[in-house]
Parts: sequence; C-alpha cells; structure tokens
Amino acid sequence: MPAKKIDSKEYLQYWSMLAEMESKNYTNYENTIITLSAAFLAFSVSFLALFKSAPESGAVFSNLPTLELSWVAFAISVISMLVCFLASGLAHRFVMYDWRDARQSATASNRRNPWKATVIVLYVVSGIGFIAGVILLLSFCARNIGVLRLP
Repeated sequence: MPAKKIDSKEYLQYWSMLAEMESKNYTNYENTIITLSAAFLAFSVSFLALFKSAPESGAVFSNLPTLELSWVAFAISVISMLVCFLASGLAHRFVMYDWRDARQSATASNRRNPWKATVIVLYVVSGIGFIAGVILLLSFCARNIGVLRLP
C-alpha cells in the first residue's frame, strides 16, 4: 500500500504494466495447457503402437479403460481451453463496452462481468483435466510396461 496518494498518470502506468503482466501469464498458461494436453494425447495414441501382439498382451487390453479415460481427460482439457478463448474474448468485450458506457455517462459502472467466472471455471477445468490425464496415462503405462516389446 503506497504511503502517498498516486496521481492518475502514475496509476495508469502501473495499472497498464500489471494488466500486461497478467495477460502474459494467462497466455502462457493457455499455451502450456493446450500444447501439453495435445502432446500427451498424441503420445498416448502412439504408445499403443509399441505393444506387439503377444500372448501376454491381454494385460494391455484389461487396462484399456484407463487409457481411454486419459484421452477423455486430455480432450476435456483442450476443449475447455478452446471454449475459454471465446469466453475470455466475451469478457474483454464486456469490459470495453462497460468502459465506453461509463465514459459517455461520466460515472463508473459497477456491473458484474458475467464472463469472468466462466473463464475462471474453464481454466480450472482445463488444468484438472490435464492433471487427471497425466495421472491416468502414467497409471496405464506403469501397469503395462511389462508387455512392452521394443523392435
């Protein structure tokens, strides 16, 4: 908390810097979740090709639901992040129109942004989906590593 009153110009500069940093953090999170979820999904599909048909390969199929659940979790992660892009854009548009209206009426608006909570929920769902997918995929790999036959 500052000891002195901050003038408008200093406030706007500081606020702009914080908003830019926050935006970069969200962008990094979005890119990381999308990239890792898609990569793990592709890895897990290609992992199946490493399993050669052998008498003991029945163990692979007994744990296939775990792998399928990991695919669902990764897909949920990617889809929720893609939907989050749209919700985030709508949240920004709401703020833009809110500021435009406040400027025209000369009073600040206290309207609640209905998209803010949606964006937060989608971020959380995407992160949980990714973590669940990794745990399920690792569980599948650990259970089936004994049947792995490398060329």
